[in-house]
Amino acid sequence: MTQRLRFRERRTAVEIVQPPSALAMRLALAHYIERCVEDGTLASYSDAANRLGISRPRLTQVAGFLLLRPQVQSDILLPHQSADSGTQDDHSGPN
Repeated sequence: MTQRLRFRERRTAVEIVQPPSALAMRLALAHYIERCVEDGTLASYSDAANRLGISRPRLTQVAGFLLLRPQVQSDILLPHQSADSGTQDDHSGPN
């Protein structure tokens, strides 16, 4: 007599990770460039533009993301945390 062995399928939760948005990538780049200029790795924002191969006006646009409110930046960089919190945050500011 042959005995069949049954193995239970092991089901593991798989978290699907979304790649960062283009906006999040630009904001992260802006923070990185700012840090490099402040610590002297890059001489200036103009130096950063030259090394990255982008125009100075484009770098100014990217650096402009640093002027967003910290909560807005956090929502851009960590969208899953703001969605999990269950709170609705209106970014329009005071009227």
